Amino acid sequence: MGVGDDVYQDITLYDLVFENRGGLRVRVEGLSTGDLLDFVGLAGKIPDGGNAGKLDEETSQTVVMLMETLAGALVEWNVADRDGKVRPANMEGLRACGLALVMDIAGAWVSAQTDVDDGLGKDSGSTGTSELERSIPMEPSSPSPGS
Repeated sequence: MGVGDDVYQDITLYDLVFENRGGLRVRVEGLSTGDLLDFVGLAGKIPDGGNAGKLDEETSQTVVMLMETLAGALVEWNVADRDGKVRPANMEGLRACGLALVMDIAGAWVSAQTDVDDGLGKDSGSTGTSELERSIPMEPSSPSPGS
């Protein structure tokens, strides 16, 4: 493709709404497939169950790496401090939030990127069958005269 040709920008924005958190709204950019896989892999290193809440140095570093990835994708949100001032949608703002809130946002963000929409492909123009498949008669053939 030459200079000035139309190009497709592979940027997806997700508008996350948390009704269970008083209408929290977060707009966040999607990750590339590789970065999403890395993010999910890091998240899998955080202890859960009986070990949840034990933030050793390695787990703490993992949480910071996850937060940095999320912070880099944040576009805007309506998270405010006690004085009602909206926190910046960046690492500073994330660090000022409770960890449970940050993890809720991160979980919803991953879900938004990995859930398959029921309408996926409906507007693609694809019928699900190829031209060759459509040309093959599906009715039983008539019995041959000699049988």
